[in-house]
Amino acid sequence: MPTSGSSHLRHLVAGMLPILLVFACACAQANGFDLAQYRLRAATDRAAGLEEGWRVLADGVFQGNPAGERMLLWYMGAAAIGASEDDALDAITTRLERLAREHEDEVARSYAGFLRGARLIDAGDARAGLVMVLEAANRVFAQDDPLARITAAGELCSAYIAADLAQTALEHCHRYRRLAQASGDAVFMARADYLDASALSRAGQPQQAIERWQGARQHFLALGLKGLAARTAGSMAGDLIIIERHAEALAMAQEALDAAIAVSSPISMAISRGVRADALVGLKRYDEAQTELDQALALVAPMEQPLLLGDLLQTQADLLLAVEGDSPRAREVQARALALKDTGMHLGDGQELESLELKFREREQQLQIRELETEKRAQELALEQARLEAERSEAALARQRQVMWAVGILILALIAGLAVVIRLLRAQRRLAEALRVQAYRDALTGIPNRRALNELAGALLPEPDSEERGHVLMMTDLDYFKSINDRYGHPFGDQVLATVAELLQSLVPATALVTRMGGEEFALLCPDLGKAGAIELASSIRRAVGSLVLESRGERVLVTISIGVAVFGPGTRDFSAWIRAADAALYRAKAAGRNCVELAAD
Repeated sequence: MPTSGSSHLRHLVAGMLPILLVFACACAQANGFDLAQYRLRAATDRAAGLEEGWRVLADGVFQGNPAGERMLLWYMGAAAIGASEDDALDAITTRLERLAREHEDEVARSYAGFLRGARLIDAGDARAGLVMVLEAANRVFAQDDPLARITAAGELCSAYIAADLAQTALEHCHRYRRLAQASGDAVFMARADYLDASALSRAGQPQQAIERWQGARQHFLALGLKGLAARTAGSMAGDLIIIERHAEALAMAQEALDAAIAVSSPISMAISRGVRADALVGLKRYDEAQTELDQALALVAPMEQPLLLGDLLQTQADLLLAVEGDSPRAREVQARALALKDTGMHLGDGQELESLELKFREREQQLQIRELETEKRAQELALEQARLEAERSEAALARQRQVMWAVGILILALIAGLAVVIRLLRAQRRLAEALRVQAYRDALTGIPNRRALNELAGALLPEPDSEERGHVLMMTDLDYFKSINDRYGHPFGDQVLATVAELLQSLVPATALVTRMGGEEFALLCPDLGKAGAIELASSIRRAVGSLVLESRGERVLVTISIGVAVFGPGTRDFSAWIRAADAALYRAKAAGRNCVELAAD
């Protein structure tokens, strides 16, 4: 008879993801709506959770509160995955992405990526799903948001579990457990046990997995989450089957089935019935197993769940082999099961995944370095406090020992002198650094100044091939800036300059340098850009500046820019000639009516 108990693993993990997602972030009451309670309701009854979420959004409960809306959409997305509501999931992720654009919220963008990635993996496209989850995690680890980093670690763990990469999953699960323990959040710890159990199960360690399943189940029960405790029991049943504890597995699967029926969750009912069928095959109760399978297959038929269907068919094949032996029907069902399992979980050459994983690790290391630096500063403060305490103790000892009074004073003087010298040296270093920054930065906008431009040009132009490389210099001038200053005041004029400076920096290539030359004039030095690239970039800058919407005293203020472009070549000889060429092009742009781009003659 075939070994039962292995086929349930893949679809159990697919059913697990919504449980994991909904607990990814801590939350609080916002605008009179209790997000903490909502996330529990959405995890327990997904359909009702979705309905309530749409109603809350329609009522505008989180209007003006993008962080609260982001969390609500996150919990709704998890419920949509669990309920196999793809249309709802698409609408939710679209709203998250719009929220990210409108509020420059990279965490919202990452949450949309986690949801889309989880659904892709759930549907069998492991490579695309993992890429999306890794990209989202990389965005999160670039933000200073500890809770979002916990989320990223958990979603990476669950994604690798679902993609059947157990060893990589375990590494991310351990990272999530460390972060969860540091947070002190009981729900996070319950999820940590669940993730560990899932990864251990996938790694072929059922006994260790069962211990974690039991821990997760106890955590959920302690939190009053009986429905999630029941789903955990259903997951544990699969590992109980592997070690041939079929009767216990049957009881655990029944607990999960009862919870699924209570909230009318078809996918959870199908998973639970599939596990019950596995257990019944192990107990040689074949008729009952067939009944469970028939009901599970009927539930899955209208869903887009190829992996779950494949696992159910595998259990059907095991049952047929046990009853009929190696019959044609058993072979046919076995072939169908294998075909479905082979439809999605292929990762290709893995190069893109490896690159994203490496990027994630690099960002995590950078974060750890920053945390170590913070810890080091704290240790230095503790050492300083200990030193001061030592001074006080030394003074008390000196008072007690009159005979050592003079020696004690000398020691204290030396220590104090050393402290003063250290402070002076530190102050001197800070001052030197500040002066260096000031020498190369414009005080108003914070961008580099003309000295920085001269240094970069001095490094570029002496190179032997500098005339052929297409270095570009742009001189720009804000049109009618004096009128803006006169009408709206210099503080607003300063705001305009700072805004334009920030915009210019966001538009140029990473190798380019944006400098303020003085007044409303900016210079852009773009190495290796070439004439065509220069014209395209200058036009983009002109359009972007013209699209700026600034307001002063309730009045909308429009800003335009004139740009002169000069490509370094034989006709410019040196930096001074290059600047003159760009300036001449700028003057032609102004003479041509402003708000335009002029290219210097070759």
